Amino acid sequence: MNYWLAEPCNLSELHEPLLTWIQTLPRNGRRTAREFYGMDGWVAHHNSDIWGMTCPVGNLGDGDPQWANWYMGAAWLCQHLWKQRVISAVVLIAVCAACFPFEISRVLLVGVVGILCAYEYLSNMKKIGINCTGWVLYMYLAVELFLTLTHSGLMAYIAWFTIAIYLALFSGVLHHEVSGKGALYTVAGLSYPCFPYALMMIISIRERWLTTFALGCLSCWTCDSFALFGGMLFGKHKLAPAVSPKKTVEGCICGTAFSVLAGVIIHFISLQLQPIALLPCVVTAFACSIAGQVGDLAESLLKRYIGVKDFSNLIPGHGGFFDRTDSLMFSVPTAYLCLYLFGL
Repeated sequence: MNYWLAEPCNLSELHEPLLTWIQTLPRNGRRTAREFYGMDGWVAHHNSDIWGMTCPVGNLGDGDPQWANWYMGAAWLCQHLWKQRVISAVVLIAVCAACFPFEISRVLLVGVVGILCAYEYLSNMKKIGINCTGWVLYMYLAVELFLTLTHSGLMAYIAWFTIAIYLALFSGVLHHEVSGKGALYTVAGLSYPCFPYALMMIISIRERWLTTFALGCLSCWTCDSFALFGGMLFGKHKLAPAVSPKKTVEGCICGTAFSVLAGVIIHFISLQLQPIALLPCVVTAFACSIAGQVGDLAESLLKRYIGVKDFSNLIPGHGGFFDRTDSLMFSVPTAYLCLYLFGL
């Protein structure tokens, strides 16, 4: 109860200990649900401690549980997580709605998010003892931002990316603490996440930017949502157990199917704005759903390697910008490529 006023009073940092503690409960809570109720999922009762106790209080059955058995603790605590996620989502949607209608603000928004993803990448590399050359990543995105806003030609983008790779490799010679390993991981950072964000900046000034982002984002989000529900209802075969144990083949199929349906819906909406034929919409939505899942697995692979659950907590309740846009880094460029191949 003492945490109810944390967010309204702008004291989010005081809310963090509770949110971190809640995330420790499911491990014990799953065992309690299985042994006490024979159910899947997890449960917590009215009393707990710093070690995450989730079972009912009492001496294993001695005494009447009528006065001490309240099994809704998990649901009650999760309201803190839910409210935080909703507030963060509303703020992000408002920022995107304000920035995307205008070219300059749209490019700046994509560029800033890319820089934040680069920051998260560099921070997590430090956790495993790898010192990358951060200024190379930041400079690459900053110059890409300038090139995009000035509508530079293709050769300028290619030349600058090549120069950035040379700088990343040479940094291993200039900085002793970076060395060869750090230089190679800097090149990796240029490739992912920086290069996908450079592509999205360029896409955001193209004539079909709205259609591209609509197909790339909506297909990806639809696939994520229905892959989750499909996996919960029908999931039996693991898709990539070593990387993402909860993803299933059945969930992947459900997500892809509904993404195609989203493509059909976008086709009819486009008739009122920039008409696009049904076939390009369906094929692009299908390709974006696959690309988005590949992007999700790629980020999961990287997080497994580093040993973290989220890249950061910059977005309260959602993790980091890398976590929220991992699929979009693959799906949006895929959408642009598909539409380009269809001559759009």
